[in-house]
Amino acid sequence: MARNNTEALRKMAATGADMVKIVTWARKYEDNLRLLELIPKAQAIGVRMIAFCMRPLGKISRIASPLMGGYITFASLERGQESTSGQMPASDMKKIFEMLSA
Repeated sequence: MARNNTEALRKMAATGADMVKIVTWARKYEDNLRLLELIPKAQAIGVRMIAFCMRPLGKISRIASPLMGGYITFASLERGQESTSGQMPASDMKKIFEMLSA
């Protein structure tokens, strides 16, 4: 997976885009790490990146991505309004970021 994601990042960056977005399913926790490792690679070549995993196992990447320099992450406005599996309400995400920054 990591090699394919790295190649996808290179191809997207080669288009001249200012930002790339790669979102994958997390089938195991390690999938989060494989995707998040692309963020510093994107920064090294001067490209902003959105990167996180979907599904319940991908929740951790939705928190870690902006902490690692990912451009943005996505959350639902309210519980029950999630647009995809693994998305959490913005209020929950805000609480987690506040706990991490304390």
